[in-house]
Amino acid sequence: MFMIGYDLPRDGSNAQAKLTTPPMPGDAWTECYTAARGNKFHYQIDDGAIRLHEGRRYPIEVINKMLNILWEVSDSTTFPLANSATKIRAGESAFGIGKAYYEATDKKGKPPDASALAALLQDIGALRFTPGRRDAWSINTEVFPREGMIDVTALITREIELLEHL
Repeated sequence: MFMIGYDLPRDGSNAQAKLTTPPMPGDAWTECYTAARGNKFHYQIDDGAIRLHEGRRYPIEVINKMLNILWEVSDSTTFPLANSATKIRAGESAFGIGKAYYEATDKKGKPPDASALAALLQDIGALRFTPGRRDAWSINTEVFPREGMIDVTALITREIELLEHL
């Protein structure tokens, strides 16, 4: 039987397609791309968390904890994404965003989820990314002075206010 308009994967991958409604313009979803692979995703900010359109949620407390772990270990130096779930769980990974995220979630979070989190934190100005480097990430020291603990609340509030004005 031949059917026009059906494109089945040749390798059997994606056999179960996810049916999700893409975010529409004006519905408060922000488009973003992961740094390494350029995977597109959408996020939404509220007072307590940053949510991805596909369902993941990053509570502000976890984000703050992760950034403070990065700050404590790396200070103002650069660090890698390093978000391999198997290497982090086995204790074989270099320190990076994935490991800090895993620690911030009390070892319950999925280290690969740090990819989208890093990209959206870059998007709101909390992290910096330098393409072409292994240790491509750093904390944006212009928005977080070295005194005290890092808190993204001011950045989150700014983003919410910007969205309200659009």
